[in-house]
Amino acid sequence: MKLVGILMAFLFSIEFCQASPQKRVGFSWDSVRSWAIQDRGRIKPYDTFARESLVYVTGKNQWKGLSAAEVTFGWLISLDKEWQDEEFIRVDYKPLKELLGLEVKRQYFRPSEMDNLSGLDKILREASQKESRKERLSTLEKKAIELQNKKGLLESIVGGSALVILPNPKGQQETWFPLSSLTDGGSLPYASDKRDGFA
Repeated sequence: MKLVGILMAFLFSIEFCQASPQKRVGFSWDSVRSWAIQDRGRIKPYDTFARESLVYVTGKNQWKGLSAAEVTFGWLISLDKEWQDEEFIRVDYKPLKELLGLEVKRQYFRPSEMDNLSGLDKILREASQKESRKERLSTLEKKAIELQNKKGLLESIVGGSALVILPNPKGQQETWFPLSSLTDGGSLPYASDKRDGFA
């Protein structure tokens, strides 16, 4: 399977890299960029999904010379090895940083700094209650939701659930399967359909 070959080649390259984001010399990203991915009901090139994701999380369309495809694939394969100490999650709203105890002068933070943020859950609960009452959210609440969404997107890429790249055998317009399905029980997502008599 071509996908498996690409993943193995990338994993092999990690063994020889430093503990920071690195370019994969000799690794061709053309095939990765052209992957089809189903994102929120739309089918688009992986490169488009990667650029949208990178801009949302970092505010930039590339990161230190790395393309969006390189960055997002790096999050998937080697977040713990190369990205944990990298400050790339953008938080630029000063009142939110003050409330969460983040260093106000900084705009970018490490993934580990996003864990157990004191006060974030409280803001999100209050925002949810206001939304249920159809009340207008404050800028602080909107920025808190945005930060939570950034964390969620990063986590879903790392876990493979955001990478919906396995087409549904029932048709292109049906719901596709995420990359994380490959590790669910150690079988392809199509297996259950075949057992139920789907060809």
